Amino acid sequence: MYAELYFRYWPIWFLPLLLTVFSGHLAGLMAAMVFKTRAAANQDIVVTLSRDGVRARSADINSDISWSGIVKAIQTRTHLFLALSKREALILPRRGFASDADYAEAVRLVRAHLRPSAPFVRHEGLRIIDVKTGDVK
Repeated sequence: MYAELYFRYWPIWFLPLLLTVFSGHLAGLMAAMVFKTRAAANQDIVVTLSRDGVRARSADINSDISWSGIVKAIQTRTHLFLALSKREALILPRRGFASDADYAEAVRLVRAHLRPSAPFVRHEGLRIIDVKTGDVK
């Protein structure tokens, strides 16, 4: 009886392995499906940083976000992420800035205006550095 069940349902035994191996691909497919539902998908968005906050605008959408609305800033080698929640962020690609000096100025402005309780972290490879405290994880 057990052998019959085993051989009848053998593909199910491999399901956890397949999900583990292809989880990255599944996440990419899910992200692509969600991206298509967004109003700002495939539009150029101009982001302006100022003392008052962050303004993001495109042909159809204008958003004003105060600095207190940013819960975390994450800097990588190629991007600056301004997290608005656990699932939503403004993504500022480094290549979107006219020069490295402009990118550095944007990072400085974010650090200066980010509320004290909001973390600012920098990812360098596998290390995560808290820019405010200097802690390395």
